[in-house]
Amino acid sequence: MNIIMVPIDRLRPLFMREVSSEGLEELAQSIKFTGILEPLVVRASDYGIIAGYRRYLASQKAGLTEVPCILVDCDDAEAFRLSLIENIQRENLSDYEMAKRLKEFKEKTGFTEEQIGALIGKTKFWVSHHLAMLKLEGKLSRDNLERLDERHARVILSQPEEIWGPLMEDIARTIAEKGEPPSVREIERMAKKLQEEAELPIVPIEEIALEEVDEEETSSARMVELKTPEDIDRFFDEILRFSEGTEEDVYRCPCGCGWSVRVDWKNRMVEWIT
Repeated sequence: MNIIMVPIDRLRPLFMREVSSEGLEELAQSIKFTGILEPLVVRASDYGIIAGYRRYLASQKAGLTEVPCILVDCDDAEAFRLSLIENIQRENLSDYEMAKRLKEFKEKTGFTEEQIGALIGKTKFWVSHHLAMLKLEGKLSRDNLERLDERHARVILSQPEEIWGPLMEDIARTIAEKGEPPSVREIERMAKKLQEEAELPIVPIEEIALEEVDEEETSSARMVELKTPEDIDRFFDEILRFSEGTEEDVYRCPCGCGWSVRVDWKNRMVEWIT
């Protein structure tokens, strides 16, 4: 692995993201005294930054004129894959930032969610779950979205639109008061209370478990309506206790969120799908 010094004004970010000004100042001060301990990873053809965007900004702030870099030969798709994998491994991207990065790449390349997932070693469902977070833009502030993960978003998006406004207010209030977001279960409880106050119908689990709504093209898939996250949890508690199939069954949440859940009986797994 060859490390070379590259003039900082020749580098260009391939994937930009928002960086905390306070954290950036701390890193710049550290770089002033110790230098860059870990080289940036850049594309050989154009010095596009694949990994190390934050170190690049801090180096500029610290007044460095050149920085250590590892050069790699790759196209846009491979550059994206390397950049995203680095951030996944470092776990320093919020799910919301991850969603924006995935959307940017999807729009640039026209890749499907399945193709993007294959590039970075994730399933298409992992990709679609993160992209769904972007549906909350404009409904919660950016700072609050940064604090949520895709599980929070999935629960919020599964709720009837009639309660979205007050539900977002409850979530924002909790973050303001506690400095952290409510748990997934807390959001479910908030939603249930708002549904009861709005007198929205909640279908009993006994009815849900027995109601076959539609037949898919294959006989192994059947659709059952689920109204709330609690219904989904209780439904699977019931069905896993009393049933043991050998194929996959698919159950739809009809509230308008577009999500379904697939039960893999053989491996005893439940997976959200679109």
